[in-house]
Amino acid sequence: MEAYGTSVTLSGIDPVLLSESMDDIQPGLQATLWLGGFDRDNVMFGSPCQIFQGIIDQPTIQMSDKTLTITLNLEGKIIHFQRASQRKYTSADQRAVYPHDSGFDQVEQINFIAINWH
Repeated sequence: MEAYGTSVTLSGIDPVLLSESMDDIQPGLQATLWLGGFDRDNVMFGSPCQIFQGIIDQPTIQMSDKTLTITLNLEGKIIHFQRASQRKYTSADQRAVYPHDSGFDQVEQINFIAINWH
């Protein structure tokens, strides 16, 4: 498997909207790209189709005197399979995600058990 991504550039943005734009664009959030067609009267014909779904990476911002350009790098969801997990097999780590789960409470005691194999 190989993970692919894409990028989207938003240009011609009023620089006054920078703060509001950055509030809406947060790395790690889901992004979906749709492709649709419009006729001469700007009326969509047919149904749009989804061409990409993934997560937002760090945006790149370029400012000029009059406009702002934001480039979003989007990663496919499968990219997570290529990264090492940062999770630990401890009770504290499990409870951070699932506060009422006690499934790992006994795991830490295994470190102190001596097992003799015969």
